[in-house]
Amino acid sequence: KKKNVKTIAIAGGVASNSTLRETLTNAASKRGIEVLFPAPILCTDNAAMIAITAYYQYLAGDFCNLRVTARPRMSL
Repeated sequence: KKKNVKTIAIAGGVASNSTLRETLTNAASKRGIEVLFPAPILCTDNAAMIAITAYYQYLAGDFCNLRVTARPRMSL
């Protein structure tokens, strides 16, 4: 309402939640806002991609020390 948007796009793993889809679509339509969702099959969660990368690094013996901190866009 504050930003006067006419369209909202939802993506990622959360976009596959059917209750969220229905609730958000209903609330938005009452305000004249269109909500766009990709097909559920395209709503993936990054956790699986991170896990498979970690698995292959583990198999290769590629470990880091315990002083590493989280950094956005950290290279593999």
